[in-house]
Amino acid sequence: MAETGTRSVSIDEYVDRLGFGAYQWRLLIISGLAWASDAGETMLLSFLGPAARCTWPGTSSGTESSLTTVVFVGMAFGTLAFGRVADWTGRKRSVLISSAMTVVVGLASAFSPSVEWLLFFRMLTGFGIGGVPIVFSMFVEIVPTKRRGMWASIIQTWWSVGTMSVAGLAWWLLQDPGWRVVVGIAAMPLAVLTVMYAFIVVESPRYLVEQGRLAEAEATLRQIAEINGCTDAIKDLRLRGAEDDTGKAGLEAKSPLLSGATAPPASGALVSDQETRGANGSYGSIGDEGPSRASSVASPAGHCDSAADGSSGRDAEPASPVPGPPRRSYIGACCVSCGGMVTSTWSVVGELLTPPSLVPTLLIWFLWMANALSYYGIVLLSTEVRVSGAGETCANGQVFLSNEDFASIFVDAMAELPGLLMAAFLADRLGRRYSQALGMAVAAIACAVLLFVPVRPRPSPCRP
Repeated sequence: MAETGTRSVSIDEYVDRLGFGAYQWRLLIISGLAWASDAGETMLLSFLGPAARCTWPGTSSGTESSLTTVVFVGMAFGTLAFGRVADWTGRKRSVLISSAMTVVVGLASAFSPSVEWLLFFRMLTGFGIGGVPIVFSMFVEIVPTKRRGMWASIIQTWWSVGTMSVAGLAWWLLQDPGWRVVVGIAAMPLAVLTVMYAFIVVESPRYLVEQGRLAEAEATLRQIAEINGCTDAIKDLRLRGAEDDTGKAGLEAKSPLLSGATAPPASGALVSDQETRGANGSYGSIGDEGPSRASSVASPAGHCDSAADGSSGRDAEPASPVPGPPRRSYIGACCVSCGGMVTSTWSVVGELLTPPSLVPTLLIWFLWMANALSYYGIVLLSTEVRVSGAGETCANGQVFLSNEDFASIFVDAMAELPGLLMAAFLADRLGRRYSQALGMAVAAIACAVLLFVPVRPRPSPCRP
């Protein structure tokens, strides 16, 4: 029986009431810096190729290109692996493992005795980087729903901070003392952030909900409310299904988010705000362009939301939790075979490639591939274009580029900021699809203009 004076709400309604307070700002900074470190490791690729050629004379162009290729190969496998780890053991643990791995192999890259070892360590670095983007999900899951598009764009600005930082670091140190120092320094911020993440960031409440650990999710949300200083704003809220009729925590109740059931949830069961009752009484999903969810309104930054009206979150009679499969222990999760991971991953992919998800999935994959191709093509070729047009670029075993070259690379990295600010402004006003389409149209026009930029020959910058 629901407690007198309390209202049963979904996870999104609860998060909306928390507003954007001290914990969200803390998570924005920590996750943003982790995202910036990820970007920095990627930006290093534009300098490592020419640096390897100068450090190990005789390095072929194919080997130099492979320094970039192996990183993205590692990222492809790391994304799949750490994504499954995040589903099995939690977002926080997956981020900690991937970040620690990235730091270790990133530092090892700085001590590579040969180009072959550098290739190996950079591939492992890519594998570790594949798990860092989970911080993006952790942040978006704990911000108010009505401003998620804006905050998703704002955290993306940290990527530009990372690329600009490494470009500036290379400008300062690449030629003296050399690329090894640049690689080592680039790995250190993530090492500090890994420690901070372990002690400051809590597990994602949405992950706990999806695992059926409703009482833990509610305790975590109340902990966040204490940090935000808004315990009074949520004192009348309870997660639906967090307790059964006897008052015992229903830890094993599986969320409809995982079950995939389309039937209406039982009274008192925790549901996602993505499910809404239609006019005919049936349940279905709505996209982000659909009607606004529930009646909660995101609060101004730094304040908890005031009580929403009674149209949503009315007292409900929670049903007894449906017994689910026993939770897998940490040791059991660690013992899951690689074959099982591959099988389960392909099972998820298979669901995406069947109607009605097939067409949206293929379109999103194509758009992501096109964006990655154009972005990394431009960023990673920034250094190569200047190297190829400058004649001899090695001096005393180190890469030599002029101040003009470094300034141009730095501006290339900074050029993302206007687009990100535009996306942050338009995402929740114009809509996700139209703001994305506008950004891609501007990028396509800009790339087309590059085809007509005249090439200016330059004298060789060889130094005696």
